[in-house]
Amino acid sequence: MVDLHSLPAGSRPENVIRNNGPDDLALERYKLRELAEGWPAYRDACEWENLKSIFHPDAYIYTT
Repeated sequence: MVDLHSLPAGSRPENVIRNNGPDDLALERYKLRELAEGWPAYRDACEWENLKSIFHPDAYIYTT
């Protein structure tokens, strides 16, 4: 029977740092998480200056 649930050999990266790594990489992950979690909270709370602060000054953003 063909295995449809496993990844093929070589499909995962060989050199990767997962959850536990150097402090500088943990800080980078934290910054990315703040962006990912922050913008919807700013949008939903109508905190437009905070929402604007996480994007490039020339960016256009559209919300619903």
